[in-house]
Amino acid sequence: MFDNYRIRIVPVLGTMPAILGMAIASYVLCDLAGEPYHPFETDYVKSTAISKLHNELINDEKRRGLQVKDLDVDM
Repeated sequence: MFDNYRIRIVPVLGTMPAILGMAIASYVLCDLAGEPYHPFETDYVKSTAISKLHNELINDEKRRGLQVKDLDVDM
């Protein structure tokens, strides 16, 4: 179907609808109860940390013998 498609990424994508549904339900329940809804922000992730993780993933795929197209990631 897709070149170099990795099956191990599928479970990660499957949780997203549930997380969004829980966030919407929290908002609706707080609104019905007349309570303020204050979601918290996550910590800022430095671009250097993202670049390091990206490079580690690329190197891991290359060690496994997979052909990797290294994309230039702008942060």
